[in-house]
Amino acid sequence: MAVTVPGLAEATGPADLETAEPPQVCSASSMARSAAGRDWLVAGESAIALDPLSSQGLFNALVTGLEAGQAARMLLDGDRTASEEHAHRMRHIWRAYLGHHALYYGMEERWTSMPFWQRRHAVRQRGRR
Repeated sequence: MAVTVPGLAEATGPADLETAEPPQVCSASSMARSAAGRDWLVAGESAIALDPLSSQGLFNALVTGLEAGQAARMLLDGDRTASEEHAHRMRHIWRAYLGHHALYYGMEERWTSMPFWQRRHAVRQRGRR
């Protein structure tokens, strides 16, 4: 079933693929350089990709989707601050995730000599400074 959103095409305008940036490869645990811009928003793993071991991907997709939906409604209602507010909320979610990630990975002490765990413990040590 197709869903239409009145005014969406007029609000977003045509896509300009000539000026679009090419796709980029990034870590499985990363945040987009920006979660919003002038009249655009991203959500889910387009905004924040979480470490698959965290089991937070589905929750993140739902929450950021709701956030993006609210921001989109605000944009359609003429609130020009909605994009930056959305980006701010995504940065807040990302910082909270980084803290939890470092805490939980930092609890593992059985394989501290292994490169995988050394990288994760180094991130935790940088976060304490």
